[in-house]
Amino acid sequence: MSWASNELTGIDFKDVRLNRRAVKLVEGFSENMSACIPQNCSGMNETQAAYRFFKNSKVSGGELLRAHSQATVERLRAHEVVLAVEDTSFLSYGGKRTKCELGPHTSGQENGISLHACLAVTPEGLNLGVLRTHFWTKPRKSGKKIDHKLRPIEEKESYRWLQGIEHAEGVSGQIDTTRVVYVADRECDVYEVFKRAQELGAPWLVRAAYDRNTSEGEKLFKLAKAGDELGQVSWHMKARPGRTEREVIQTIRSCKIELKAPRRLGSDQPLVEVYAVYATETNPPEGEAPVSWLLLTNIEVSNLEEAIEKVQWYRCRWQIEVFFKTLKSGCGVEKLQLQSRTGLENAISLLIIVGWRIQYLTTLARAQSLSSQPCAQWLDRKEWQGIWVLQQRSKPPKNPPPMNEIVKMLGKLGGHLGRKHDGFPGALTIGRGLSKLYQFIENSELIHSLK
Repeated sequence: MSWASNELTGIDFKDVRLNRRAVKLVEGFSENMSACIPQNCSGMNETQAAYRFFKNSKVSGGELLRAHSQATVERLRAHEVVLAVEDTSFLSYGGKRTKCELGPHTSGQENGISLHACLAVTPEGLNLGVLRTHFWTKPRKSGKKIDHKLRPIEEKESYRWLQGIEHAEGVSGQIDTTRVVYVADRECDVYEVFKRAQELGAPWLVRAAYDRNTSEGEKLFKLAKAGDELGQVSWHMKARPGRTEREVIQTIRSCKIELKAPRRLGSDQPLVEVYAVYATETNPPEGEAPVSWLLLTNIEVSNLEEAIEKVQWYRCRWQIEVFFKTLKSGCGVEKLQLQSRTGLENAISLLIIVGWRIQYLTTLARAQSLSSQPCAQWLDRKEWQGIWVLQQRSKPPKNPPPMNEIVKMLGKLGGHLGRKHDGFPGALTIGRGLSKLYQFIENSELIHSLK
């Protein structure tokens, strides 16, 4: 049974043929690493069947991802703590697609769909899968603007964050052995979200965006910067736009604060109790701003170890940015040519599963608790043996090699040099390696059938 069959075991479109077609399409998209439907199908009949599948009224992206989410929840059970990391990315589709009901970006110039996703990520950065997704578009409005402060949160885009923390707590309720912590960036700095989490008793960690009022009469940032100095933490930062690669050393301060509700909600709202973790870089390179974060959480922080843990959790949030990049640059999700909104969302949902598996393999090699285990737990026999033959040019061993070793080989197939200072291959490199691997497997099977 292939990895796609295992991943979609729980799928149910009320039609066995559609269930089988879904698995076949996931396998096809993962093998070719292309959003071009004809390229992922063998012949005109298969291509037409794929288009009919995406437009079928019985098929929904929600059901595709429900099956994947079900498998994801099962993977959560093996971990004590899992971070439900949530964020939004805009998928741009140019041209005039009147049937797709696309919307503008924030700038109002682009044409596309916003994808809001929640990943299950372990504290060591392992992407276990997608817990939930939500597609939405901004309305194309003209005329007098409405003051968004006067609207209830249910009518705002920020409502997706409140739904996210409710969903994360719902997942946590399904698993007794795993603690699910909701993690988000500054856009999730919303009082209603914090209040709802307090009502549910749901653990969360959010980077602060607003200098809120507190019960002490002082502003949030002033109190956080004056908090108790607990010590320092250091971590390696790769080069990014505007940032040089370096070892970042941050001084950490922490304190307990009660946040007041914003004035727009009135004075009868409850206080929200949070722990503030303020981490700021001590000696940034000349000409660069220090890496400074004010993190808010409802989980107690009483010492340096607990504060460092929260900093590490926030750093894991970057995995969702890598996931969106894999979808766009690796899977080509923005190159889909489907002309209906339903078909487009169904195809995006399918590529989400493909993109997840690429990142899953990438992060497995880096997870210290799993990287030395036999690769046969996550790769089919023909996959790991094919990687070995292509890279080593010899017969594969009887016992499967460790995961970190086989992923490095897979990365080399995708163009990774594998030098000592290069580290592990990234998701895009792994995607290219998989494409080359599956082409080799297909050719080998064809030659064998002709003998």
